Amino acid sequence: MTNKLIGSCLFAAVLLLSACSGNPASDTKTTGPENDTIICWADSSVKVIVQEEIKAFENIYKFPRFKTTYLKEDDIVKALLDNKVSVAVLHRMLSENEVNVLRKRENFTPKQYVFAYDAYAFITSDLSFYEKLDANELERFLKGKSDNTFTLGIENSNAQAKTFLKNHFNLNASQLSKLFAANSVNELMAYLRSNPKAIAIIPFSYISDVESDSTAAFLKDLKVLPVTAADSTGTIYTTLPTQSSISTKEYPMISPIVLVNCGMEKKSGTNFVNFLFKTKAQRLILKCGLSPAIFPGREVIIKP
Repeated sequence: MTNKLIGSCLFAAVLLLSACSGNPASDTKTTGPENDTIICWADSSVKVIVQEEIKAFENIYKFPRFKTTYLKEDDIVKALLDNKVSVAVLHRMLSENEVNVLRKRENFTPKQYVFAYDAYAFITSDLSFYEKLDANELERFLKGKSDNTFTLGIENSNAQAKTFLKNHFNLNASQLSKLFAANSVNELMAYLRSNPKAIAIIPFSYISDVESDSTAAFLKDLKVLPVTAADSTGTIYTTLPTQSSISTKEYPMISPIVLVNCGMEKKSGTNFVNFLFKTKAQRLILKCGLSPAIFPGREVIIKP
């Protein structure tokens, strides 16, 4: 075989291999595991919990990696309904109307996983004469049926507490307008310190780590009000929001923490859903001072 013929054969072979393999760098970028990233939007009130869960997950599993943004509830729900994000962590379940929008617009039903329980706490100044808050009186106040003159504040105009009150007491837009909205939770706490007649409603997760210095600073010159309400049997309780009272459902203002999956792009994302209900992940919920969806069993070490 002449040198010219050999060279032609080699050139043809190279062309054939190139056509079959394509661009290796491009293939790795689009299909390789290093591109296995899940975009997740989470409610800012559950930032600490979400960070802890993702950190623990990524220490165990190589993929997927998470890119998480913390926003207000309204922004997250709107993005879910507009199919701009497929994974979110909310302080509530999607409403029936929101689920129906996704069914009609995107032709799928979102999967929702309650992996922990939070609550809504009522905070006021140490100088306030309020020592407890009656749930029935709160409802009467919000519905304009009470002579009470206190101010009920939320951390911003789109706070998840507003949605909670709306659903819990079946309020309309006019009744919700009674709420005072600050620009941030820290601004709201400052307002309480100078206004003893004001009460704020915030997620308990902000103060659930009762032994931390940050919680002590957050609650400086403030107090948490116990809530009086009747349970399903009619028995009346006056209860503070605590990890215990949330777990036993004795505290009346409880809210779920929900992972919403609206078509997670990566199949490996199911590993994260499964992880959230494993013992390690549920223990992290306990560590944060909230109530896990599944209480982990006690670990007993027997020494010989």
